[in-house]
Amino acid sequence: MKNKNKKRIQRKTLVFNILAIVCIILFCVAISPVTMQNDTYYTVKVGESIVENGIDGKDHFSWHENLNYEYPHWLYDVMMYFIYNMGGWTGIYISTIVFACILGIILYLTNVKISKNHIVPFVLTIGAIYLIKSYIAARAQLVTFILFVLELLFIERFVRNRKMGYAIGLLLISLLIANLHVAVWPFFFVLFLPYIAEYLICVVVDLDLVLKIKTLVCLIKKKLFFKEPEKVKMLDEKIEQLKLQRENIKQRRENNRKHPYKIKIERNKNVKYLILVMLIAALLGLCTPLGNTPYTYLIDTMQGDTTENINEHLPLTLINQKDILGLLIVVIALLMLTDIKIKLRDLFMFGGLVILALMSRRQISMLILIGMPIYCKLILAFLKKYKCMDDVKKLFKEMTGLYGFCITLCIFVIVSTNMYKPKLDDEYVDESSYPVQACDYILENLDISNMRIYNEYNYGSYMLYRGIPVFVDSRADLYTPEFNPGCTVFDDFLNISNIGTYYENKFDEYDITHVICFKNAKLNMFLSMNWISDFVDFTGLDKVELIHRFSLSTAEVENEIFFKGSDISGIVVAEIKSVENHPDSKKLHLLKVDAGDGQLTDVVCGAPNVRVGLKTAFAKVGAKIGEIEIAPRKLAGYTSNGMCCSEKEIGISDDNSGIMEITDDLPNGTDIKDAYQVDDIIFEVDNKSLTNRPDLWGHYGIAREFAALAGRELKPLETVDLSQYNNLPKVDMKIEDPLCQRYSCLQVENINTNISPVNMRIRLFYCGMRAINFLADLTNYLMLEMGQPMHAFDSRKVEKIRIKRFDTPFTFQTLDGVERNIDENTLMICNDNTPVAIAGIMGGLDSEIIDDTHTLTLESATFNAVSIRKSTVRLAHRTDASMRYEKCLDPEMTVPAIARFVKLMTDIDGGVKVVSSLTDEYAFHYDTVELDFDKAFVDKYTGIEIGNDTIISTLTSLGFDAKVENDNFSVVVPSWRATKDVTIKADIIEEITRIYGYDNFAVHTAVAPLYPVRPAVEKTDEDKIKDILVNHFNLHELHSYVWAYYDEYKALGIEVEDNIKLVNATNPNIETIRNSVIPTQLCQVKYNTSYSTDFGVFEIGRVANGLKDDGLVDEHKMLAVTLFSKTKSVEKLYFELRDMLATLADNIKHKSLDFEPAKQMHSYEHPRNLNTVICDGNEIGTIGIVHPVVSKKIDKKASVVFAQIDVKSFAQIANASISYEEPSKYPAMEIDLSFVTDKFAPIKNAIVNAKSQLVKKIEVVDTYNDGEAKSITTRITFSHPEKTLTREEVMDIVNTVIDKLEADGIKLKK
Repeated sequence: MKNKNKKRIQRKTLVFNILAIVCIILFCVAISPVTMQNDTYYTVKVGESIVENGIDGKDHFSWHENLNYEYPHWLYDVMMYFIYNMGGWTGIYISTIVFACILGIILYLTNVKISKNHIVPFVLTIGAIYLIKSYIAARAQLVTFILFVLELLFIERFVRNRKMGYAIGLLLISLLIANLHVAVWPFFFVLFLPYIAEYLICVVVDLDLVLKIKTLVCLIKKKLFFKEPEKVKMLDEKIEQLKLQRENIKQRRENNRKHPYKIKIERNKNVKYLILVMLIAALLGLCTPLGNTPYTYLIDTMQGDTTENINEHLPLTLINQKDILGLLIVVIALLMLTDIKIKLRDLFMFGGLVILALMSRRQISMLILIGMPIYCKLILAFLKKYKCMDDVKKLFKEMTGLYGFCITLCIFVIVSTNMYKPKLDDEYVDESSYPVQACDYILENLDISNMRIYNEYNYGSYMLYRGIPVFVDSRADLYTPEFNPGCTVFDDFLNISNIGTYYENKFDEYDITHVICFKNAKLNMFLSMNWISDFVDFTGLDKVELIHRFSLSTAEVENEIFFKGSDISGIVVAEIKSVENHPDSKKLHLLKVDAGDGQLTDVVCGAPNVRVGLKTAFAKVGAKIGEIEIAPRKLAGYTSNGMCCSEKEIGISDDNSGIMEITDDLPNGTDIKDAYQVDDIIFEVDNKSLTNRPDLWGHYGIAREFAALAGRELKPLETVDLSQYNNLPKVDMKIEDPLCQRYSCLQVENINTNISPVNMRIRLFYCGMRAINFLADLTNYLMLEMGQPMHAFDSRKVEKIRIKRFDTPFTFQTLDGVERNIDENTLMICNDNTPVAIAGIMGGLDSEIIDDTHTLTLESATFNAVSIRKSTVRLAHRTDASMRYEKCLDPEMTVPAIARFVKLMTDIDGGVKVVSSLTDEYAFHYDTVELDFDKAFVDKYTGIEIGNDTIISTLTSLGFDAKVENDNFSVVVPSWRATKDVTIKADIIEEITRIYGYDNFAVHTAVAPLYPVRPAVEKTDEDKIKDILVNHFNLHELHSYVWAYYDEYKALGIEVEDNIKLVNATNPNIETIRNSVIPTQLCQVKYNTSYSTDFGVFEIGRVANGLKDDGLVDEHKMLAVTLFSKTKSVEKLYFELRDMLATLADNIKHKSLDFEPAKQMHSYEHPRNLNTVICDGNEIGTIGIVHPVVSKKIDKKASVVFAQIDVKSFAQIANASISYEEPSKYPAMEIDLSFVTDKFAPIKNAIVNAKSQLVKKIEVVDTYNDGEAKSITTRITFSHPEKTLTREEVMDIVNTVIDKLEADGIKLKK
C-alpha cells in the first residue's frame, strides 16, 4: 500500500513538474524581447574579432589609437558570434529564449529541492522571471544568472552531505563565470560568505567549546596536583560546575529550537571544506586568457566614477522602485507573522543582497533570484502557521488532475499569447533607436578609413557592429583612465553631452570629421525673417543681403537659406459641402467642395477627418506642391479635380493625420498664402557662434542686430502693464538656494483655447519645433522670441513654490516619461517639499498641463549657468531651455517675458483672467558695467577714422547708453550684454567695427623706397621650385616648426631619432630638433586624409644633423615633397614624384637625374623601395615609398611616397647651357619594350650605353605585377633629322639593348 501511494505521489509530482516547466517556458517565450539590446551588437563583433585575431588586449573598433581592451566576457562573445554566424539575429533571439527558459526551469527545480514543495516555488519562479524581465536579453549576465542559481544549490547540497560532485560543480561554475563575465566573478564568492560567517561566529562564541577547554584544564591540573587533596577536591567541584553549565547550555539550545522569533545558528563542520573549495575556486581565475583581469577588473571599475553615469549601476531608491519596496515589506511582514527560525546564514544572505541592491540597481536581479529560497521558506512557514498547507496540497492535487492540468495550461497559453502579441511587429534591429540609415549611407558613400565620427553612446555598439569606427560605445570602461591611463574619452563624451554648448573645442581636439546624433539634437538655430520683421521695418531692403551682412558681423549663418512656401501655389481655402462614402473603398470619400469659384468641385479624399462644413486647404487643378502639378486624376473609378491637403503636404507642420482644419473665418477661395504666413525666409545660425551672446537666443535679440545693420528703428515689444494686478494676492513662492538668481511667477485662469493660431504653429515649425497645445506652444513661442525659457505648471499641483536642492539623491520622472537620477547638486522647483521640475531643464510629469487645466502658474526665471550645465551633463539630458540658461541669461528679462506672455495669451483667448499679482524675488544682481574711453583709443585700435556720431549711433542702436563730450566717451553696457559678453573697452571696439563693416575699412598701401636686390642663387632656386610645384603640379605648400613631435611621431610608428635637444625643455613632446622634414609632413598628411582622395604637399624647411666641428648646429634647408593617393597605385605615384623631381632639375638646372638604390636610414623609409637622387654626379637627396607600418597608420588603403632634396646641394650645381636642336620634320618612331625587372636604372643604362644618336627620349609608360614577377614597360622614341627611319634601322639598336640586358639577367617579357 505504501509503495502504491509513493508511486502515485511520484506520478503526480512528475505531472506537476511537467506542467510547471511547460508554463515557465511559455512565460519565458512571452517576455523575451525580440529587439536586440545595445550590448548585443558589440558582443557579436567582439566575438568575431576574437575568432579571427585572438585575444590581443587591444581595441579594434574605436578610432582612438592604442586603447587596451580587457575582453571581460570573451567566452560569451565567442559563443554569441558562432550563434549569429549560424542563425543571424534569429539565432540570437532563439538563444535568448533558451537561456531564459533554462534559468526559469533551474530556478524552479532548485527551490523545489531546497524547500521540498512545488506550488510555492512555481508561483515564485513566475513572479521572479517577471520582475527580472528587463534583464532577460542577449547579454552575458543572463547566462551567469543560471550559474549563480546552480551555485546556490550546490553550496546547499555540499554543506549537507559534502559530496565531491558538488565541489567539482562549484569549481566548474567559478571557471565558467571567470571566462563568461569577469565583472561578476567576485559575486561567486559573495554567496560563500554567509555560510562562512555563520561558521566563524559559532566557533568564536561557542560556550560549550569554552567549557570543554576549561574542563580539560581542570583535569590536567588534577593530574598535576594529585598529592594535594584540597586542590583536587576544589578541581572536582569545578569540573562538576562546568558539567552542569554544559547541561544548562544544551537545555537552552533545546528550548531555543522550540521558541519562535529566534535566529537559528548551525555549526556545520562541512563549511571548513567549503572554505577550501572557495580558495581553490579563487585560483581558477588564473585559468583564463585574460591574465590577472579576473582579480583586478572590479577594483579598477570601482576606482573611477564611470558607473555613476550608467543607469543600471546607480544606487537604488526604494521609494521609486515600488516592486522591490513591496518585496522587502512582504519579507519583513512574514518574519513577524510566522514562527520560523530563520538561519543566521539566510539572514546574512538576505541582508547582503539588500545592501548590494541598494548600492547598485544591477543587483536587484540577484536579490530576486538568490533570495528566492528564503522567500519560499518564509511563505511555507506562514502557510503552516495559519493552517493553509492542506489547501496547498489540495491545489496541488487538482492541478495534477486532467481538468486542473488543462485549465492551468490554458490560462498560461492565453496570458503568454497576450503578452507576446505586441511583439509581433517588433524587428530585431529597432531603426528608431539605432542609426541604421545613417550607417547605410556612410558605408555606401563615404570612406570610413578617413572618418573620425562623434556618436551618441547608445549608437556606438550598433555602429561598430556595422564596421564603422566609433568615438564611444557601451563598453564604457574601455574609455576611462582606470583601464587606459590618460584616456578621458568617456568624460569628454559626458561633457559634450548630446552635442553640448562647448563641444567645438573637444571636436577640434579630437579632429572630429562627422557627427551622428539624435534626431532632436540641435546644432543650429533656425530664424524666421517674418518674425524678425515684426520688430524691424525692412521696406525697400534686400533681406537676403541683410542675412549675409549679419553673418559677417554677428554670427555664422549656414550656407543654405530656405525660402519657405516658394514651392507651392494655387492652394486656397475651401469648404466641404457634402461627404459620401466611396462605394468600392472603405477609406475613400467622395466630396463636393466650394473653392470660392461659384461651383462645387468633385474631390476624392481618404482623410479620416472629412466632414460637412469643414474648411480646409484645397489644391485646385493647376496648383503646384513642390514639383507636383495638380491635375484631374482618377481614384478607384472616380475623378478627383483637386486635392484636400494636410498641413504636412503644404509644408507648415509635420501633421499628416488628416486634412488641414481651418477654424478662422476666411472666405472660400482665399489664397492660403494671403491668409497665413506661409511664405518666409528661414536661415540657420551656428549655435557655437552664439556661445557668448545670450541675447541672440531669441528673435528679438536678432532683430536688434538687424536694426543696427540696416539703420532702422527697433520696435518695442508689446506687453501688458503688470502693475494693474498689484492688488491681487501673491503666489506663495520662496527662493531657498542661491543657484536661483531670480524667480518671477504669475497665475492665470479661465484658459479655454487648446489649439494655437496657425501663424504661431507655422513659426514654431519653421524654427524646428512641433506644435503641441496652446499653452505649451505659447511658452515655446516666447522662448524663441525673447530667448527667455518659460514653464507653465498646473496651479492645482503647485501651491507653494520652493526653489532648492535636496540632501539625499532620488529619482524624478520628467515630462518625457523618463526616470532621472537627481543628486544633491541638482536644483529643483518644488511644491513645498515635493519636486515638480528640474530647474532650467524640464518639468515633471506629475505637474504637467493637461486637457482640463484651466488655471496655470507661469514661471519665468534665471539660474546659475554653471549649475545648469553641470546638471545637463549629469542627467545626460539637454533641452532648448537648458541651452539658453547655460549662456548666462539676463535676469532683467524675467518680468518682461511674463508681461509679453500675458499680452499674447489675452490677445488669443479673451476670456483669460489674471488671478495673482506678479510675484518676483530677485536674489542675484549682475554688476553694472560702465566703460570710459576717448576717440584716440578708437582710432588706435581700428586704424581708421570713424566719426563720433557714427560711434554713438552704432552703440545706441545696439542698446548701449552712450554719451560723448570733447571726444571722451562714456558707455553703460545694457543688462543683456553685461552677463558675460561686453566687459572691457576692447569689446566696445569690436561692437563699433563689426557694425561699421570690416569690408568698409579702407586699405592703404605702405609707402617705402624700393632698392634693387641681387638674391642669392639658393633663394632664386627656392622660388623657382615653389613656382613649379604650385603652378605646374598643384601641390600645397606647408610651413612647420623644427621640432620632432614625439607624440605625433609615435602615433604613426615613427621613431624620434637622437639629435640635438633643448636644455631644460618644459615639454618633452618638443625637446628634440628634427633631422628630416618628412616625418613632420607625414603627420600633416595624416591630419588631412579626409581633405581629398589625392593631394600633394611640399615644404622647404630646416633640419639639424648634430653639431659641426666648431660646436654650432649643422643646419640644412631641405625640400620635402609627399604625395598621397587613394586612387593610384604606389608605383604610379612613385613615378609621378620622380617626374616632378626630373622636371625641377630640367627646368632649373637643365640637367637630368639619376637614381641609385639607397640604404634605409630612417624608420619611415621603405627598406627596399628607396633610392638616392643624383644630379650631375652629386647626391642631392632621396626618393622612396613610406614604410608599410607608417603607411597603414596614415590610411590603410592609400599610397604614400616622399622625396627630400638638400636645397643647398641642388643650388650649387652649375646650370647647363641650353642647346637648341631643331625638331625633325620626319615622323618619330616609338618602340615599347617590357622587361621582367623591378628596377628601371639597368634598362636606362643599357639604352644610353647603346650610344645611338637616334634615341631622343626614354620613358616608363607602365608597370605590372602579376604576383610572381614585376615588369617595367619602357618607351624609346627614335627620330632622324633628315629622313624617315625604317624598322630595320631601329631594331638594330633595340636588339643591342635587349642582348645587353639579357646578358645581365634581365629578360624581355613574353
